Amino acid sequence: MCFSTSTEDELKESAPLFAKKKAIILLQSPNDWSESTYNDLVQNVTSGLQHLDVSTESILLIPGNVQGENFIELSPRTPWYTNATLIAALDEVFS
Repeated sequence: MCFSTSTEDELKESAPLFAKKKAIILLQSPNDWSESTYNDLVQNVTSGLQHLDVSTESILLIPGNVQGENFIELSPRTPWYTNATLIAALDEVFS
């Protein structure tokens, strides 16, 4: 799933996809990434999911953009993000 900064409607439409309790959400920033922007988006998405009674325990939130940052390898522009890349997370979900 790929969400922009306006997430409420997108989360509502995607709620059935969270039934399997495993999800990867690619967060896209409209501007250059900063840790505070990422944390704000994580808080926004997490709050929205909890409002829909969706557990966020096994949901990975990855910062990315249309240039493919954090897709295959971790981006030097997001040194504060140290979790899995998109491809690694997909491998884990489908294995």
